[in-house]
Amino acid sequence: MPIDPLLKSLAAEQGVDVATTTLVRKRLTTVSKSPTFQRVTNAELLGREVPLLTPNGERRIDRLIREGDDDLVIDYKSGQPSEERIMIDREQVANYCAAMSAITGRPCKGLVWYIDVDVDRAIEIE
Repeated sequence: MPIDPLLKSLAAEQGVDVATTTLVRKRLTTVSKSPTFQRVTNAELLGREVPLLTPNGERRIDRLIREGDDDLVIDYKSGQPSEERIMIDREQVANYCAAMSAITGRPCKGLVWYIDVDVDRAIEIE
């Protein structure tokens, strides 16, 4: 499916400039070639923007999918991650997984997926 007509329509609707549209196009190109993207799109979708009430308030799980017998929490991040950022993000997703396992009684794993123009890095959380 050609992405340009959709991208142009969304850019006009949101009133974004050419530079932002170009950046989004580059990110979409990176993502579309990603093995992680193929993995996510081939799995059973359980939910997007799944609300989760935590002691720190309401949070949202970006995507929840099922792979075989396991559920997988996916958290999308933009940019190149620092080691400190990775530690924080891993803890966040591990907490989401623990909460989902407690709610569903099913095994749950996590994935933090960093995406940018030239970044496609997925970090698994067991």
